Amino acid sequence: MDDGLPWHVIEQDGSVSEQSTEELAIRIREGSVSSSSYIWRAGMSDWLLVGQIPGLRSPPEMSNDVPSLTGDEDTGKPWRAWLRNVRRVLRRNMQRLEERVRRIFKPRS
Repeated sequence: MDDGLPWHVIEQDGSVSEQSTEELAIRIREGSVSSSSYIWRAGMSDWLLVGQIPGLRSPPEMSNDVPSLTGDEDTGKPWRAWLRNVRRVLRRNMQRLEERVRRIFKPRS
């Protein structure tokens, strides 16, 4: 995506800055330019959001560390604790949803 043309970025204070693709990529990773920031460069018909340009979207930072889970680390199956937690949260959310539906559709006397 880097053909040497500079990118023009509308900053938070409304000013416009000029950056190379490499500089822009660094700012996107650091978060000082977000997917909702407007950018433009020669050849584009209009300003676009950073998130609309596939080559500039940065993937979320990934970690190789497995998060610590309580309960089953000793057995070597930490996913079981995670799955129990997901089921618990889903049950609780389903109960809340059912209560809301009952209140909405409660027969009037």
